[in-house]
Amino acid sequence: MRHWNGAIRIKRAARLWFARAVAHARRRSLIGEILTLQLAVATVIGALAFGGIWWASTLVIRDHMRTWGEQWLDDLDELGTPLYIADDIEKYPRAEADLDRFDEILFVRYYSESGEQIFAELTGRGGAAMAPLEAARLGELAGRPQDSPRHLVDTAFLDKPVVRIAKPIWAQSVPSDGLLGFDPSSTAVDETLMGYVELGLDFSRYLAYEVRATLMVVAIGAGVLVLLTTAFWLICRRALLPLSALQAPLRRLALGQTDFSVTTSGHREIVAVANALRATASALDERDQKLTHLASRDDLTGLPNRAAFHDLLGREIESAAEHGHTSALLFVDLDQFKYINDSLSHGVGDRVLKLAADRLKASVRPGDVVARFGGDEFVVLLRCVGKREAAAICGDLVDRMQGESFFEGGRSLNIRCSIGATMIRGSRDKPAKLLSRADTACYQAKSNGRNQFFFYKVSSKEIAEIAADADWCQRIQAALKQDAFVLHYQPIVNIRTRETAYYEVLLRMQLDDGELAFPGAFLPAAARLGLTADIDYWVIRQSLRSLAALRTVRRDTCFTLNVSGSTFDRSDFCRSLEMELRATGVPPDAIIIEITEQIAMRSPAAAATQMAELVERGCRFAIDDFGSGYCSYSYLKNLPVAFVKIDGSFVANLAEDAVDQRIVAAIAEVAAATECETIAEHVKDHETLGLLDGLGVAYAQGYFLGRPSAEVKAATLPAPLAVAAKPRASRRRAAVLRQRSL
Repeated sequence: MRHWNGAIRIKRAARLWFARAVAHARRRSLIGEILTLQLAVATVIGALAFGGIWWASTLVIRDHMRTWGEQWLDDLDELGTPLYIADDIEKYPRAEADLDRFDEILFVRYYSESGEQIFAELTGRGGAAMAPLEAARLGELAGRPQDSPRHLVDTAFLDKPVVRIAKPIWAQSVPSDGLLGFDPSSTAVDETLMGYVELGLDFSRYLAYEVRATLMVVAIGAGVLVLLTTAFWLICRRALLPLSALQAPLRRLALGQTDFSVTTSGHREIVAVANALRATASALDERDQKLTHLASRDDLTGLPNRAAFHDLLGREIESAAEHGHTSALLFVDLDQFKYINDSLSHGVGDRVLKLAADRLKASVRPGDVVARFGGDEFVVLLRCVGKREAAAICGDLVDRMQGESFFEGGRSLNIRCSIGATMIRGSRDKPAKLLSRADTACYQAKSNGRNQFFFYKVSSKEIAEIAADADWCQRIQAALKQDAFVLHYQPIVNIRTRETAYYEVLLRMQLDDGELAFPGAFLPAAARLGLTADIDYWVIRQSLRSLAALRTVRRDTCFTLNVSGSTFDRSDFCRSLEMELRATGVPPDAIIIEITEQIAMRSPAAAATQMAELVERGCRFAIDDFGSGYCSYSYLKNLPVAFVKIDGSFVANLAEDAVDQRIVAAIAEVAAATECETIAEHVKDHETLGLLDGLGVAYAQGYFLGRPSAEVKAATLPAPLAVAAKPRASRRRAAVLRQRSL
């Protein structure tokens, strides 16, 4: 089971990731992605270009400074020669005057042959920060061959960028053996090392210029990029705007709606997409029309079929109730059709049915509806007519059908019919009930001799029922408005521990005389009047408020809520229940929703979907009155049910009836196999409680354990039964429920 839980968690995580990815993909914009890519590429190219310009310009400046430095060193070589003449008094002022002419020069230092500094001129522009050269490095310059560079270049970044260049100073002489006795053709030259000269150059001004120029280029480039991006965005937006306009039609198409218009531009691609969208919508319209026609029409006669007419009748009932008019429903049955069909073949019978359908359509008014109900039965809806006008139409139909002759094989056949009619007067009428009345009236017409019509007559029992329903309708509506309903709570006890595990919420109505009416008195009328859902929502809302207040004191309190089929089948039930839970702060696992077998089996697939959605949120379900209805064990396996409430008819006489004991044992065994807990209703004594425990039933409720009360009271019982505990499957139920819901 742990492996299953791990797999379920992984599956949920994958679903969540996929949903987030889909949501992110839906929020992405094509124009945004194109612009983002364009900006990214332009930024990278611009950064590389500006970096390359900066690097190249810096190298050029340094190279120029070095070249200039070498040239100035050559000049300083000559200018510095007097410094090495001991008797030259003006040597220092002349050197300083020469240095002041150049703003780039930070300092000049002259060294002796041994490396001792003999002269230093600092311009005051920051040159003092760079220490003099060491004698060892100066010696390296003197030791270099003549054919190799004799300049020492050093770059330093202190408070400003500096290039330092140094070179040895050589004195050259021509050898001679006398005053005029030298050989002019001789190339021999003697070089004597006199000392060294060091020059410091500041190229911060050039770098500042370079920074300003680079920033200007960057600003111009950024401005051009912004302009190009804006222009490109406008162009793309104009080009893709028709594509964005296709999103709304696509969403409507995804919802099955084809009534939309499509706007396009002159671009071939978008025109192609728009045309494809129009073609798809047109094809879907044609398909839907064909499917609707096939689903709602009779193949033989082309008339609306039984299902389509049922919907039309329901809408007519609502219209009659809203506008206060009356209509009529006719049930038409062909007389002696079975004889024609059997004696003259089914082909002849089909032609008779077509002829009868044509005659019926031709005999009613333009706004009336004729449908084939099945076999040789037709139904007619006469809109906005009184009983007298409906009777006249019925008589005309009987006469026209009787006057219609059908010739087959030299024989002339007359088509006759019997008609049953009933009036449609308002919302109290239901389609199934009206059709039953019209069918009953048609049977009466046949019993009276056929080939005639008969109006349904309301019995005295139905009249009394209508009057009672009208009275209850007023009381129920008043109770809903004035909160005249009362909630009672009956404890559900854990048989083994004798502790109260849950409370079932029961409904009562406060009458004018102060008495309380039980649900059996007013719920049948509420079901006929369509007020059951309103009552259920009132109970859910009030129960959750009461439970929220109670859980502030006892946090483990749980309620079971009865929900009718009309409420459970509503598409907004899950959303409404979730909103109430959120509003009251009650956790979903604090409630158990009770539905009957009839609700579960009426539409198993739909019930499973609805239940799975709520189970996924944490709610639990119980099947109420199990065994009193369909008693199908299959849905215990296929539906996410947590509890089975055994019908009280099997529990009330459990101590005396061996058959009931076997039935309860079978239910408990099947429930345990499907990992459901069992709850026995109508427990009346201690002996029954002991039998239930021995049969494997987990919980019990009844007057013996606690009567329904307006206050939430725990059951008071003797000590737990001394019976060996049996293994329970309820601990694994939660994981199984979630697995089923997926």
